Amino acid sequence: MYNNGWEALAILTYLICCAGLGACFTSLHCLNNFVSKATYDPRYDSTYGSSILLGIIAGVFISELLFDVLFDEAGADLGKPALALLGGFSANMVYRILQRLVESAESLLKGDQSAINQADQAAKVSELKKS
Repeated sequence: MYNNGWEALAILTYLICCAGLGACFTSLHCLNNFVSKATYDPRYDSTYGSSILLGIIAGVFISELLFDVLFDEAGADLGKPALALLGGFSANMVYRILQRLVESAESLLKGDQSAINQADQAAKVSELKKS
């Protein structure tokens, strides 16, 4: 985040490669399972490519956002590449975490829907008791 120019491009390229390795590993592992069970279907080939792209995005995203939270600058030279590799490997988990964060923020802004439903039901019950 603090670099610019060719140095920043080289670092970003390195992180993309690390995330790509993790994403390729998980895609190849999934493909290996399908091939070994004789359930491979070429119609789903595009999903493997898209999962690699999602893994690269997730890996770079996680390595850039979480590095400062998880590691201090001293002695953590492998922190960003390791986070990129793990983020690429677990793109589905990264998506679920981000989705939960969005849902939590949304519930803070509009209120917990279950609490609102319970309040509405309690109001209806009290109106029925009055009548």
